[in-house]
Amino acid sequence: PATALSRFTAGQAGFTYPHYGPAALTTGKGGMHIEGVTYASSAAHVNIKDSCVACHMPKTDEGYVRHTFKADLQGCVACHSGITDFNYKGFQDKIKKNLDEVYNAAFEASGAAELVVGGGAGFTFKRADGSTIEPKPENIDPKIFIALYNWYTVKGDGSYGIHNPKYAKSLLDESYKALTGKELQW
Repeated sequence: PATALSRFTAGQAGFTYPHYGPAALTTGKGGMHIEGVTYASSAAHVNIKDSCVACHMPKTDEGYVRHTFKADLQGCVACHSGITDFNYKGFQDKIKKNLDEVYNAAFEASGAAELVVGGGAGFTFKRADGSTIEPKPENIDPKIFIALYNWYTVKGDGSYGIHNPKYAKSLLDESYKALTGKELQW
């Protein structure tokens, strides 16, 4: 199968990337591939019977299932006794900090004056005069798109890494290392 990097360099079509969503982080299969890297992952949350429902729609004390789909700590205590919030051992704080580090490194590496994320256009890089830098490998290094995609996968998931902590950490670590040659601080 083609890697993300080979898809980037194939033809004149510019950049393409896979679709993302909450399952991308949870399953440990949604990030973009960096050549020579194997991402760490934990299947712990995927292997819970009815994992999405177990954590997001637990039964109330009255025996009814909540229908808000808002995560509930009640679904976590079976495995994580004593948990008092979703920021388990400060992990979400660390993810938020390192999301900023990866984003800033990608933005700086791009040489763009402005980076627009989303709006159906993916990532749009703009020059100081407001013109768009055409998203082709000769203009924007593919590792910048890979890092931003992995950043967006973790950020867009909304759990700040809790759905698959090892995978979220690995996506950010490897993306930052590809951009800067340095390790993130955890």
